[in-house]
Amino acid sequence: MKGKIQKVSKYFIIFYAVFAVNWLDPYRDKVDEGNKKFYEKKYEEARKLYDDAAKYAPGEREKKKLRFNHGDARYMQGDFEGAADEFREALKSDDKEVQKKALFNMGNAYLKKGDVGKAVSAYMNALAVDPHYLPAKKNIEYILRKNESPKDKSDQQNKEREDQKKNDREKNNEHKNDGKKSERAAQATMNPEQLQNLLEMMKQSPVRRQRGKSAGVRVHEKIW
Repeated sequence: MKGKIQKVSKYFIIFYAVFAVNWLDPYRDKVDEGNKKFYEKKYEEARKLYDDAAKYAPGEREKKKLRFNHGDARYMQGDFEGAADEFREALKSDDKEVQKKALFNMGNAYLKKGDVGKAVSAYMNALAVDPHYLPAKKNIEYILRKNESPKDKSDQQNKEREDQKKNDREKNNEHKNDGKKSERAAQATMNPEQLQNLLEMMKQSPVRRQRGKSAGVRVHEKIW
């Protein structure tokens, strides 16, 4: 009987230890506290909590992921150069989701600084990680449209109208398929020839600082 009690007690202690480890997660707790401060717009306090969280990070991957959160905080503080540096550190994470979003946010930081060339390069690198990453495609399209000449815009609008007429004719002969239509629209946002023309345009004329609340279609990806 005594042996059975000891055996049960042993299993109970093991179970309790496992439960306690799973329940106590100072890393996640500190990150959540930092995120709370971030959404309260207390960005400096958020960064301090992210630093505290790094002390409990279970591995280098999580530490590098925290650099993304630091980057978002510095971006919101208007420190775009510092934000780009933080996002660059986050790229060392082997998490593809972190990498593509870090590149996207890095592009936005460069765009805020007025460096369109580096911004486009960052967006293109994000697409190299994930070719279907729509926010990067949209921001590249935004830049292309902002840098088009009046004639280019007119030609593009005419082409879009012709394409629309063609699509309308095709729709009369096909069943409706909204899913395929959305996919075609997403793929059409980035044309390699347009990108090359934009890069050549940037070499020939100085880049002007972007203005307005948002420098692109999407401002930045959220913290983790």
